[in-house]
Amino acid sequence: MNWSDPIQTARLSLVPFSLEDAAFVLELVNTPDWIQFIGDRQVHSLQDAENYLQQGILRLWADKGYGPYVACDRETGVKMAYVGWVKRDFLDAPDLGYACLPQFYRQGIVHEANTALIQMARSANEWPHIYAITLPENVPSVGVLHKSGFVKINSFVEQPANETVDLYQLKL
Repeated sequence: MNWSDPIQTARLSLVPFSLEDAAFVLELVNTPDWIQFIGDRQVHSLQDAENYLQQGILRLWADKGYGPYVACDRETGVKMAYVGWVKRDFLDAPDLGYACLPQFYRQGIVHEANTALIQMARSANEWPHIYAITLPENVPSVGVLHKSGFVKINSFVEQPANETVDLYQLKL
């Protein structure tokens, strides 16, 4: 399985992030919901966004062979969302992370992208399950997880933010 191959859905093209996505990252990580529910990443310029990509997203791709994708409109190429795999040291399998630009909320984009990635993970047969992490008060995110078949299995305090987050799991 080559995780870096583009993935096509009915409406979306999912492609691995590259440095060319710095402007999209700059916009996304500075949306109010990202800051509230994911955290302020102190990305305030294109250079900051490139550094954020190089030190996180692109490093994950290089180290693990998988990572997050940019979800783009198949017809227009407009970048709409971040969806994909994150590997945390304290989990035995990747977790599925996602975030969408506000102008694309409530259009089923994240669910469509998540469904494609879950199907790909099932086909790859590399993990017995996958995870997702969200703040309990992030009601839209919790809704996406339930719709995608995830079940809450635990809560824990995430550091250094000292916030309680919920851990979800989906058996593959």
